[in-house]
Amino acid sequence: MPRFNPVTGQAVMGVAGTQPSVDGVSKGSGVSGSPTVWLDSAHILHQVGDILAKTHVASNVTTILGGQINELSAGCCGTYLAWGATPGLFGAKVLALGGLNRVITDARGCNSPDGAIAYIAVRSSDLSPTIVQYKGMQVELPNRYGMHLLKWGQGVWNEGLGVLGFWGTSCAYIPGAQYAKIAKVGSTLWIVYDLPGIGLIAHLAINPTVYHLISADGTFFHHDAIGYAGKLATCHSTTTGEGAGNLVKVMDVVATCPSFPVPVDIVAGGAIVGPAIPAVAEVAQEIKLAGKYPEFADLKIPLAQSKQTDNALSQVVATMIDRLTQGQSVTARRIEQVKEAGSRIATAIEDRTSKASIHTKFDDRLVLPNSVQLLAGENIIFDDSVAGKRTISATVPPPVDTAPEGYWTPLTDGNMDETQLIFAAGECIAVFVPTL
Repeated sequence: MPRFNPVTGQAVMGVAGTQPSVDGVSKGSGVSGSPTVWLDSAHILHQVGDILAKTHVASNVTTILGGQINELSAGCCGTYLAWGATPGLFGAKVLALGGLNRVITDARGCNSPDGAIAYIAVRSSDLSPTIVQYKGMQVELPNRYGMHLLKWGQGVWNEGLGVLGFWGTSCAYIPGAQYAKIAKVGSTLWIVYDLPGIGLIAHLAINPTVYHLISADGTFFHHDAIGYAGKLATCHSTTTGEGAGNLVKVMDVVATCPSFPVPVDIVAGGAIVGPAIPAVAEVAQEIKLAGKYPEFADLKIPLAQSKQTDNALSQVVATMIDRLTQGQSVTARRIEQVKEAGSRIATAIEDRTSKASIHTKFDDRLVLPNSVQLLAGENIIFDDSVAGKRTISATVPPPVDTAPEGYWTPLTDGNMDETQLIFAAGECIAVFVPTL
């Protein structure tokens, strides 16, 4: 089963008994005793004389890792390796009875680039569920043949003869489909599968109107599919042996493969099925990794081959490689600590907003259900002119004057021509004249 590298768009080939190859170019020192997979975006993982090894794709330098294996799984750019009953490179997962997953003839397809991995702990028992793990979380899926993970929360398998099963968004498919792969191109899901009597086909996962014929029935084996550079890309082998010259890649299926109308009996898709995943994981799974950190330890191999390790320059270079490797590890740990801290902060904020009683400027109960709007009462003034601050002031009303309005005037006899003032006890009498 060729396995695409989602970072570089290269395809690895090589079942047990075949020399590994990448994009049709042989890699490694000879025939591998196991299926070949991607370890990361720059290395393939295989066997050399029944011993685990990795080979750098560009330099073709092979490094012996040690340990006997029978089936491999390594998610390109993130997950751990597990094999046999031996702990893996990226975790201490121990699997009983040798099997990782019932995925066609080997374990490729039971992992995804984001680090999710599926396995059956006891492969000899059909009662053992398929276990999917991702960053400390775990769900169980049916024990089915042909498992393929697109990512944590999205997978497909052979539910029965010509019937597909899904985890996550279910996809439309033509009855008879088997060995399906799911690819995401931008925000659009595609499904690629073997349709007996027709061949290898691809179409939109939701509401398809046409399907694209990639290869005729009987002319392909062990296919894979990814979204790459905004296009749907597929690869397959023309033989079951996956020799270097048997690779066929189609990097733009829609533009290069003929299309035909889908039949009326196509099974509808679009429903969400299978076990739910935690909300935190739903956010984390959308993080797209550009690849693992570059490795520096491999640089010591050509340095050692130069046979000039005693001079000062070689010693300085060796020291720089060691310090870069150490710094890389420290940086990776710091990033994980930041992620963990961010998760704790997000949880605290969620608890605060959903449970705490908060005074707010506006009526924010739709967002903060326990909030209480703070309003200014009589003779109270809010001043929000300073950003981030509210000043509360009390106003004092002016005193009320109860005296009537008017004026005082001397009392007269009322004669308008010769007015005479009226006196009492020697003083002029004054009277108040109101004006209202």
